[in-house]
Amino acid sequence: LSGFPVVTFPVLLLMQARHGNASVIGMVKAYPFGLTALVVYTLCVAVVFPRLGMGWGTAAGLLASLVWMSALTTLRARIVRRS
Repeated sequence: LSGFPVVTFPVLLLMQARHGNASVIGMVKAYPFGLTALVVYTLCVAVVFPRLGMGWGTAAGLLASLVWMSALTTLRARIVRRS
């Protein structure tokens, strides 16, 4: 799981070189928002792996992180509309 945060810096460098600063700024702004899904996935996997095994545990973790991101995106959109 350390691959996700570790790979981000080289990806940012490549994006900046190919697409400029605007794309990097957009990704950096969204990074903390998306990182919460990794935390949800990790917590879910820690609880579910012993019960369901690696295959179904991974699926459950991915589903939990997708539900989390959907809920956060919906909440964020509602807050922006109210502003």
